[in-house]
Amino acid sequence: MQRAVIAAIEFQPGVPLVQQIVEQLSAAINQGGLPNGAKLPPIRELSELMNVGKSTVVDALDRLRAKGLVVSRQGSGHYIHRPSPPPQPATVPALHPQDPLSPG
Repeated sequence: MQRAVIAAIEFQPGVPLVQQIVEQLSAAINQGGLPNGAKLPPIRELSELMNVGKSTVVDALDRLRAKGLVVSRQGSGHYIHRPSPPPQPATVPALHPQDPLSPG
């Protein structure tokens, strides 16, 4: 099982820490920086890495789970879940009205 490597976050003043964590991790997941199915480090380790309280990490993980970007497995941990893109509609040729008076 691949383990996700979380880059340090440089926090900006005036923006809630939880929001910054969610935005940074969401961007990393959506851009492929955190591979689908990779296991996140434990909450305690994330807390130390980001220099924030455990409750802040738990809140951020809850928000990521609500966005469908992280799944939790009881007793196992948290995993990256990058949803597959929605299927693209088939290209339909443009239909032009036929002139009923023109020879076909």
